Amino acid sequence: MKEIRTLFDKYYYMTIFIIARNYITRRYQGSYLGAVWTMLVPISQIAIYSFIMPKIMRFPSEDYVPFLISSLLIWFFLSNVIPASAISLESNAQTITRCLVSKTIFPLAELMQQLYTSSVSITIGYIFSCVAFGIFNIKVLLLPLYMGLVLMALAPALIAISFIAVYIKDFKELLTIVMNFAFWATPVVYPIEMFPEDKRFLFFFNPFYIMMKPISGLLYKGEIPSDMDMLRLFILIVISITVSYSIYRKLRKNFIFYL
Repeated sequence: MKEIRTLFDKYYYMTIFIIARNYITRRYQGSYLGAVWTMLVPISQIAIYSFIMPKIMRFPSEDYVPFLISSLLIWFFLSNVIPASAISLESNAQTITRCLVSKTIFPLAELMQQLYTSSVSITIGYIFSCVAFGIFNIKVLLLPLYMGLVLMALAPALIAISFIAVYIKDFKELLTIVMNFAFWATPVVYPIEMFPEDKRFLFFFNPFYIMMKPISGLLYKGEIPSDMDMLRLFILIVISITVSYSIYRKLRKNFIFYL
């Protein structure tokens, strides 16, 4: 099939890389601080939550900053890339109507752009945690492996979201509401240990938690994901690919008339 052949086409990935690089260049063009902005927003959020949350939720603040760095920075990646991918086709409508190019490259270029900026933030945040709190663990070198699995679950979903957003104009606003709800429904700024052990299974149905847990656990405690964590992630990958491909096959034919 054409879609399968595309996955093995090196020019497909080169195009994604070029578009993502152009996104990054344009994003900081004319900015005085440039890429520094990628750290200022997360730092401000980490400072606010590290001061307020222990007092409101009344849980120990010990090691809370490393926990926030390991979870909040990953959440920023997810919460930024999903809305950005939703508008990727509409934002490139002129290019799509004028050029014979695979439409899936645009949400994937957004993914690559957000991955780059988030990687910078996570790296700097982790270095700070190592210096300030001494949390370094050699197992963190496995991070790219697990991040690759997360991207396998995320990339198909972003393609499906980008096509749905073309047909449903209010979909972007709906995503904003969903992401706001998901933020508090996911252990991002509070530890899962706050909940009774017999209630924690509810988080295992949360796709954001399934994607975040292997990464945050590795960054925070140097924990290798358990077999159950990996099984849930692989199930999520299969579901994401299957459902997203079905949506893509159904919506790809006439979407250009809705741009």
